[in-house]
Amino acid sequence: MSKANYKMNRRELLKMFGMASGLACPMLRSPLALAQSAGRAPVRTLFVLLDHGWGIDPGYESFTGSETDFRIPTIWQPLNALKDKSVFIDGLRLAQWGNAHHVGATDALTASVAEGEASSNSLGRNRPEPLGPSIDWLLGQRLNTQVLRLSQSDNIGYCFNGNRQKQAAFDSSLEAYNSIIRPLQQRSPSTQPQDSSFQQSLLSLLGADANRLMDNLPSSQSRKIESYIEGLDELSRKIVPPAPAGQIDPISSVPGRGDSGDREVDHFFEFMKLGFQAGTHNVGVLTLSTNPRNMSDVSWVDSRGRRRNSINRGSDYQGYHQDVAHYSRSKTNSREMYTGIVQSRLQKVVNFAQTLERMRDFDGRTILDNTMIVLVGGMGNGNHSRRRATFSVIGGGGGNIRTGRLIRVGRIGNTKEGGSGVLAQRRNGQVVDITRNYGGDYGNRTASDFFVAIARAAGVNINRFGMNCYNTTPIPL
Repeated sequence: MSKANYKMNRRELLKMFGMASGLACPMLRSPLALAQSAGRAPVRTLFVLLDHGWGIDPGYESFTGSETDFRIPTIWQPLNALKDKSVFIDGLRLAQWGNAHHVGATDALTASVAEGEASSNSLGRNRPEPLGPSIDWLLGQRLNTQVLRLSQSDNIGYCFNGNRQKQAAFDSSLEAYNSIIRPLQQRSPSTQPQDSSFQQSLLSLLGADANRLMDNLPSSQSRKIESYIEGLDELSRKIVPPAPAGQIDPISSVPGRGDSGDREVDHFFEFMKLGFQAGTHNVGVLTLSTNPRNMSDVSWVDSRGRRRNSINRGSDYQGYHQDVAHYSRSKTNSREMYTGIVQSRLQKVVNFAQTLERMRDFDGRTILDNTMIVLVGGMGNGNHSRRRATFSVIGGGGGNIRTGRLIRVGRIGNTKEGGSGVLAQRRNGQVVDITRNYGGDYGNRTASDFFVAIARAAGVNINRFGMNCYNTTPIPL
């Protein structure tokens, strides 16, 4: 749990009460309005997950070259168009994926599934309960912004709040439009300047008191203070009317019930753009599917160099999940088909990023300059590997991301005897070595280190995220 930088005493609070006496001002304002009053644009963050992983697999192809002069693997070829706008982190050790998709889904944005757990009373069979919140929820709370969660992938849920409750996502573009986008279009931009000093000061005092208490409590008891802060946040959201949205572009088309899977994805990305533009949703999560039934634009190049436009169902074809998503070497063109699917999803990401690059933010930068599009999660590389995964950040993060770079993570060698120092944590806090007697090396940095760096770039100063044993030092983005 991070601590906000609250610095205020009770004398200042009383002074602010006097200044605000008799004023009916809201306790909070939109992040966009607060940023405008401070002369800076907010950092927007979108986490994009692919349900079977983004496919970088050292067994097939890896990054080559140096930190600033490198080659992107074929499966990520669409990102060449944004190479100078991106940073690639290659070789991260993922926390707890196991051999079950729902275990990986729980852990993907929380980095806090206890070692050895694969189910829970609250979430059911094959779905363990995380020990902490997901990174999107944490950013939303600390930055006082709504989180827009959209899912094309069966809506199994990747997001959890501070009480470890699953956060719902819209799995229909029509539902998301009616609930989020249409109300945004109906609002008018605010024309009345507002003084936010009282609101900010009141929140500062409450946060300072909570921080002082947390400083004097062991980590095992700090959960009570975290719940207190979460309760205040929830109360403030209920009693404060929503701030007027900023000016947003007209929507290209209204979703329909018969839209294809590809059209759904296009709607989802457009909704994210409008949320970022309005300043009402500066954090988002978008889960994409690799299942070809949810897309119509997949093309791929087979082992003979021929362009194909459909899944190859040969005599040994047993189903998409095992034959394509897990790209078995024993199946003809299995990896080639999966490459085409991943590339089609990445092209959607590239199109979205290029749209943001054409939009000017109020501080003079492009919205992409003030955004982080974070490619994470899934099953690592499609084969449930958690040893050395590749994440990427597209966009400048408000000047906090040094783009055009490849960051290679160091390795921890595996041994047949075990004991290599690859650690995990059980629910009771016990730390155990999880070295397996098969496979290759592990990365010596973790998803937790990556998420700490993302939070800091977004303006949330935390020192750890997820399980304590997964935290070393933040990745130098």
